[in-house]
Amino acid sequence: MPQHSPGYQFRTTIDFGDRALIRNVQSSRRGDDSQKPAQRYVDGREVVREMAAEYMGLDYDLLRKNCVTFAHDACLRLGVHESEVPEWFRNLCLAGAAAQDAANSTIAPLTQVFSSCDMEGLAGIVKDAGFEVINDDSAGGHIDQIVDTETAYCKTKA
Repeated sequence: MPQHSPGYQFRTTIDFGDRALIRNVQSSRRGDDSQKPAQRYVDGREVVREMAAEYMGLDYDLLRKNCVTFAHDACLRLGVHESEVPEWFRNLCLAGAAAQDAANSTIAPLTQVFSSCDMEGLAGIVKDAGFEVINDDSAGGHIDQIVDTETAYCKTKA
């Protein structure tokens, strides 16, 4: 029972009521195109079994493919309209995903700039600003540390 799972805090039950999920099934008779497709009721467990292949453990993503996204997807497939799902239901994972996207779009251009720049020129600019670049040439000239020279000088002097 989700309400009693250890390590989790239960918030509330959202009752969407009973839903009749109906699917069309093709006739098993060959050559009979005149018949309309038959309809049958679908059990919710069948929907969850179908979803199992789409929600494998290796595909888990803390922000984009998790228990919340599974529950949301299950609700939609069981006939719950998007507008019936409370907005707060997915707020945390949507906000986290948006924050991650913003961070990635900020970091990617910076990484590209620093990976293609002249390390000696960068060291001069950083030194003029009161910092010192400490790098290990054996590591391919990548910056290992940028140190505030004033603070480093004061620490070594004392």
